Amino acid sequence: MKQSIIICLFLLLTSTVYSVSINPDSNTTAQSEGIELKALKKRVNQLEKELASYKKVKPVASSMKIVTSQAETSSNNTSKSTKFILTSKAPSKLPTYFTAAYQDINTLSIKLETHGFTVLSKDEILKDQIVLSVTNDEMKKTNSFLAVLHILVNANKEIRLQNPSYFAAAYLQKKYRYGDFNETLKSLESVLGDLYESRDRLVLSDLASYNFMLTLPRLEDTILVDSGKNIVDKLTQKGSNRYVSYMLTLPNGSVLVGHKLSMETYDYLNKIDAKNNALLFPYEVMIFKDKAVMLAPKYYLALSLPLLSMTDFMKIASAPDAIVKDIKDAYIESVKESVETKPVE
Repeated sequence: MKQSIIICLFLLLTSTVYSVSINPDSNTTAQSEGIELKALKKRVNQLEKELASYKKVKPVASSMKIVTSQAETSSNNTSKSTKFILTSKAPSKLPTYFTAAYQDINTLSIKLETHGFTVLSKDEILKDQIVLSVTNDEMKKTNSFLAVLHILVNANKEIRLQNPSYFAAAYLQKKYRYGDFNETLKSLESVLGDLYESRDRLVLSDLASYNFMLTLPRLEDTILVDSGKNIVDKLTQKGSNRYVSYMLTLPNGSVLVGHKLSMETYDYLNKIDAKNNALLFPYEVMIFKDKAVMLAPKYYLALSLPLLSMTDFMKIASAPDAIVKDIKDAYIESVKESVETKPVE
């Protein structure tokens, strides 16, 4: 821009000098012509020097710097930040999620199976937001809510997955040591390639006792969904697949159930502009010793959305109750359907 201005001024003054030299105004004295011409020539000489000096310097397009983020320059539009480096040294903070370059669902599913994972289900949580729920032997052995990992395929953009280390630190508490799930992470890198840390993160040492606020639930403040004999049987009746995404029997005999929720409940993510975190779902229930329990949504949502502000929390104030209702309805409705379809003797 500056170079263009200099050139324009140079041309303008040069033409002025030229016109004064050959077309002097008849009303102008020779003396004034000489002074004016001398001044113009001096300015032309100055511009010539400035232009020559400017050409030696690499031009800058604008005084405003244009900074391109890694997310903008990455292949497949992957939202990248810091590249994840697998190490045994614990960081002060853990990212909640990783992102990776986009792959289509069929390719991803085959690669996951090849590298020791079992794909339990594929659910469209929001439009073009498909969540794959997967497990492997290392995760199943925890006999916990960590047994299943959610991977979001964000159509034509990126893949986003839960960080097993983050959720292990929260769910396993004192039993967890950083690096315990490095084998799972190695397998995920083999499937997905380079992993990048999300901006969502919490201090590692805070995860074991995490809650959003002093008065809000922690990990142990679970909600009783159902109790009694044959709870699992209720979820295997005809039509129960409307409510159940997957069921996984763990080594200790407990059953982890991934539940489908209503589209109205999923829509809470849009209210806080968090549809890229659709991998919060399916929502899980643990069935063990004739009891079915779920993590308190006020705990799970805050844990899974660490960037959630108090204002955001207020926007979805009714979401926790809606989630609990959806889950409990699955057990009530399954019983109703079982009774209604039972043959008359």
